[in-house]
Amino acid sequence: MNLPIKLSTIPRILLLMGVLGLFLSTINNVNAAEKKHGVFLQFDGLINIHTANLIARGFDKAESENAKLLVLSLNTPGGELEATRQIVSEFLESSVPSVVYVSPQGARAGSAGTFITAAANFAVMAPGTNIGAASPVTITGGDLPDTLGIKITNDAASLIRSIAETRGRNADRLEDMVRLGVANTAGEAVESGIVDFLAEDVEDLLQKLDGRLVKTSEGDYEIRTKDLELDEVTMTTLEKFLQLLANPTLAFFLLILGGIGITMELFAPGMLFGIVLGSIFLILSFLGLGSLPVNWAGVIFIVLAFILFIVEVQVVGFGILGIGAILAFLLGSFLLLMGFLDNSVWQGPLDLNIIPIAVLLIVICGATGFYVYTLVKSAKDKYPQHRVDPITGKQEELKEGLHYLVGRQGYVITVLNPVGVVTIGSESWSARSAKGTSIPKGSAVLVQSVEGAVLYVDTIHSIR
Repeated sequence: MNLPIKLSTIPRILLLMGVLGLFLSTINNVNAAEKKHGVFLQFDGLINIHTANLIARGFDKAESENAKLLVLSLNTPGGELEATRQIVSEFLESSVPSVVYVSPQGARAGSAGTFITAAANFAVMAPGTNIGAASPVTITGGDLPDTLGIKITNDAASLIRSIAETRGRNADRLEDMVRLGVANTAGEAVESGIVDFLAEDVEDLLQKLDGRLVKTSEGDYEIRTKDLELDEVTMTTLEKFLQLLANPTLAFFLLILGGIGITMELFAPGMLFGIVLGSIFLILSFLGLGSLPVNWAGVIFIVLAFILFIVEVQVVGFGILGIGAILAFLLGSFLLLMGFLDNSVWQGPLDLNIIPIAVLLIVICGATGFYVYTLVKSAKDKYPQHRVDPITGKQEELKEGLHYLVGRQGYVITVLNPVGVVTIGSESWSARSAKGTSIPKGSAVLVQSVEGAVLYVDTIHSIR
């Protein structure tokens, strides 16, 4: 039996459903608020701009979701100083309590990692780890020049001392790690007041944190880690890819392979194989170099080297452009990899493998030099070093320079009166009438002699 529903009851039903939905939503929000969670980050590698982006994203998530704690599991040999400063600022300015946990066993917080570890509210290490050796070095891992070294070291030392004073750590010991390159084991770091305590794993870490007081940018706070759930934030696929490219050896190889690919396309146009691969390699190289503290003048010199080499193979010459290409390539490589700029100071060794780069430089310069040699030799073989005077019959040694043009036929393209321009093959040359007479445009001429870069010609016949 169907009971009719009065139209007047429909608004009441809708109102009741709305109240019920609001009630359920409130319950869910209360449960979510009561649920304690934190943010967990894990990083293993060199500190660079991509590391800074990952940690910044972790803090953004922690603050927006009112997380109770942020934990960074760290294992690094060091990294770029400016990226380190960005990360330190994130830790010092955050309202969310933070922990840097040097782990797993055998890991290290080397160089830049020392700054980051000291900047957290709680610095914790796993047994069998170490920290320190935070002296600034160059991009190749060597010592900085004297004046620049003093400047950068003082700056880094003052930074780590200010971090230590802010977090209540042993400032003198941390400063020694910057100035003297001192390193400590996990146990020594705890004893000297650099880190707070040791933890076997993350679970042990959370247990030992429970009930501790911490001072954040928003005031004192008591850590409660019981039933705390950690939500992991990882690098995006793009960040992982860019992190892979941020290897100076790989970026340098991609740059060279890209130039070779485009050069090959000019030698054998139409196949598109060289231009496609070359362009891809160059783009990947620039993406990698964009994450590294390189001198971009070096990149320009390397590109110039390839341009000179391309022009060399397209124009008949004596290898001067080829020699210029070698010099530009060597200079560009030096500037690219060895330049000393303030923002290229690293807190720790950069993953730069000199041996394969040196081998590549030797191979490329050797191949280019061999090409220049064969080019000059073929020019000498093709064009005689002596000529027979058609009148006297005597053999004459040709002057060095443009001697191979003597005896070749060309055409006047601007009137010789008595100086003008002639073309021989596909090349244009400054020329002078050998007899001092005017030679009209379009006349066929024969090169009689050469002085400097000027050809002395005489008329064969007029084609006008």
